[in-house]
Amino acid sequence: MIKPIHFLLFFIFFICSCSNDDSEPAAIKSDSKEIIDFFIDGIDTEIDGNIIKIYVPASRELNRFLPQIKSSEKSEVFPKLNIPIDFTNPVNFVVKAEDASINNYTTELITLNGLESITMILKSDDGNTGVDKFYGEIDELEEKIYINYSSKSVNGFKRFDFFPYLDIKMTNNEETIPTLNDIIDISNKNQKLYIPSLNKSYDLIIKNEDNLIERIYLPLTTYGSFSQLASSAYDEFKVGLDDNDYIFHTLKNQDLTNLKPDSILISDYATITPDPSTPQDFSKDVTYTITSETGVEKTRKIRVIEKNIIFPNDTSNAGSVSNNTTWFDRYIATSKVIAITLVNRETNETLACQIIENYETTDGDTYLILEIDEMPLTRSSYYYRCTLEEGITVDSYGGIGLDPDKD
Repeated sequence: MIKPIHFLLFFIFFICSCSNDDSEPAAIKSDSKEIIDFFIDGIDTEIDGNIIKIYVPASRELNRFLPQIKSSEKSEVFPKLNIPIDFTNPVNFVVKAEDASINNYTTELITLNGLESITMILKSDDGNTGVDKFYGEIDELEEKIYINYSSKSVNGFKRFDFFPYLDIKMTNNEETIPTLNDIIDISNKNQKLYIPSLNKSYDLIIKNEDNLIERIYLPLTTYGSFSQLASSAYDEFKVGLDDNDYIFHTLKNQDLTNLKPDSILISDYATITPDPSTPQDFSKDVTYTITSETGVEKTRKIRVIEKNIIFPNDTSNAGSVSNNTTWFDRYIATSKVIAITLVNRETNETLACQIIENYETTDGDTYLILEIDEMPLTRSSYYYRCTLEEGITVDSYGGIGLDPDKD
């Protein structure tokens, strides 16, 4: 006879055994595999069935994009992009669902009608163009066109009656205002480019990128108010200077500590600090900061070199050449020249030289008539070694080239 307690335990064991034999139903996996959104910053896109249309402005030079892609829940998109890729040719994307089924999408690049490119050129009335061109940057999102130009170039060509025009490229030769035959007034800071057929308008922002000191004059004792760019100076004078810095040569015994420029001309629409009307200590290099209209800063140094004697060609080796044993020159000095020796610039050999005349004109220039006994056999370049009345002998970079074969 089975005891009740034993029967109960057997029944529970039987029920549990039957329950373990039942299998759980399989989970259902998603088959969703659609691209829901295909986003490129600043570019219009459209998903048309399994075609992803990318509408690119005509002004885009590169068709490389890094899209943000949103697909169905629990799906994956291949290839996975982490750098921009070129969409010039169709690109295939595969969407894989959770259940491993796939769906294919293909891109189509569509170029919109409109502005392809814009360039500012320098052109004459007869159609000739200058070598310098200034390419516009087109911002379709903000509907702005930026053109940075060089006023030094524009003003240089203006002397030959070359003026700025816009070279405008449109996809279907649509009309624009202004047209490519209109001179552009670069002083007008509120211009627009309008395309009537598209009813579209761009802000035309034309700015000068130069930050130069074009000219500067200091109240110094020299020939006129002569200055030179450091690029054309002797190496000794321009140590620590950039090519666009300025060098002045003046006589010693002047007070340079409290000078201001007689005048200073900087690039169009640029600004300068410190204020040129404020006196500066020119006994050492003075630095000005010029900021271009485009906001780019550049420092320019002004250096004054003091000398006991200055000749007109004292700043570079672009001196005069003579085929005569007698020639004239002029100078200014802290005292009168009483003797001159010629020193060969290459060999340092000396050549005796006599002062035939040394006189001052009513306009304050001092002239020398110089003579040597015999012309050198080959062309040679010399600088002057000068003895002054005050009892010193100084070398000048000024001098003469002697060439027996010069016509």
